[in-house]
Amino acid sequence: MKKTMIMMMILTLAATWGLAVTVQVDPVSGTDDGNSPFLTIPAALTSIVGADANPDIVNLRTNGVHALSAQLVVDVDSADGDLTIQTDPGDTGSAIIRLPGAGAPQISLNADGDRTLLLSGLTVIGASGTGAVGGDGIQIFNSDTASGSATINITDCVFAANDGSDQPVPYDQQANPTTESFPGDDWIDYFEDTQGTMTNVKISEAGDEGLIIRGGGTNGANVTVTGDSVISFCGGRAVQSAFGGSGTPDIPVGNFEGSASERIRIFGNSHTSAEPVITCYNGNMSFKYVDVVDNNDLAFRVDTDTVDSFSMECCRVANNGLSAADPNQGGESIYFLWVTGDLLAATISKCTFHDSNKDVTIVCTADVTSTIDFTDCIFTGAGDQIDIAAASTAVVNFGTCALVSQNPDALGSPIFNDRAASSETGTINKSPWYVSTSFDYTDPQNPDFLRVTDRNSEYMTGSSTGGELTGGACLPVVNLPPPLAVSTPWNLYE
Repeated sequence: MKKTMIMMMILTLAATWGLAVTVQVDPVSGTDDGNSPFLTIPAALTSIVGADANPDIVNLRTNGVHALSAQLVVDVDSADGDLTIQTDPGDTGSAIIRLPGAGAPQISLNADGDRTLLLSGLTVIGASGTGAVGGDGIQIFNSDTASGSATINITDCVFAANDGSDQPVPYDQQANPTTESFPGDDWIDYFEDTQGTMTNVKISEAGDEGLIIRGGGTNGANVTVTGDSVISFCGGRAVQSAFGGSGTPDIPVGNFEGSASERIRIFGNSHTSAEPVITCYNGNMSFKYVDVVDNNDLAFRVDTDTVDSFSMECCRVANNGLSAADPNQGGESIYFLWVTGDLLAATISKCTFHDSNKDVTIVCTADVTSTIDFTDCIFTGAGDQIDIAAASTAVVNFGTCALVSQNPDALGSPIFNDRAASSETGTINKSPWYVSTSFDYTDPQNPDFLRVTDRNSEYMTGSSTGGELTGGACLPVVNLPPPLAVSTPWNLYE
């Protein structure tokens, strides 16, 4: 009798304390008989739906592939607790989930506004087959907008092509569509009234977009990408903000917040259509410590009259437009194009724009009427120039920037193609000496890439604060000795 009472007390306290309900999925020896360990993810989810409002955890074993046979729908509502789907902490490596190749989308993540869904430590790969298989990989929805924005966080996860043997294709390698498979459309799509943080996430190989952040609904999606994150080899745009209206709460918000030691890398965009790598159709978009390098088309397109704010800081944008489909737009670093000048702010500070593809670095079309500020930036390239349309009434300011007109890596002459900037102060004309122009896809810090040395003294005091003009490297200028063949004093490109 006493043992029964003690057990009842334990169960009562467990409910009071909100202990998590934890189940395991073993794709080799599990059974879908209603008890853990389960054989499949759907059976495990069915067992915890509506059980109670305590948090739930689904641990996925790494001893085999979790092969989905049909669309996976994950629902977290007010009758359930927060849900975590993760690699079993008792295993090494990352649990692999294989898309089913069916369903639109192949995985649907749905949560109420008062619940949080977390994906942690997982690897999701393309379905069986070759090339683009199925539609979107993952779509994220709010199933109850009355309770606020649903939270879906993704941490330490990989979304990759299937190498044909149910292993992920490394994010720094382009998939072979004749032997390997990937989602036929977008990889991850955050819909309206959702929010989330993506930390240390690798998204690689999609038939179209890598990440979409949508507006509409009561609130647009609000997504922060941070940590050692990569978006690579997408068939369309790496990042797209879409839909929503200006001046209303339904605009999408995208914050790409890398750091000096863990930059966000966006590279290898492999599409053949005339699409930019990053499209800001509208919303509030910010990029900090982001590298956009070696893509096939223009890097950023800031579009339509519903973009509320756009900012870049400590970014390196280089060598894009390697095989641009549209010769009039391919390869630019930033292409500003909107209709009624509804942009509230565009600020670009401490960035480096370096292109060797002879495409225009900055384009500002005739429709642009707002103010665009460039501060402490470095512009270098082979034949590049800045094109501000003569008919544009935009105010374009360059403050303490290096607008290089001397070789090597000089911008085109004249630097301003259609009309000059509204103001240009503290300009440095001499080319910097970069430590390296080679980009390492696997290095989240990559400190030498486009980092300035002190061989040109003007850069040592060229910033708006009187300190070093570092550009997008945002690291102290490197003290390197002059080449042995050059006598001192060393003056670069006098």
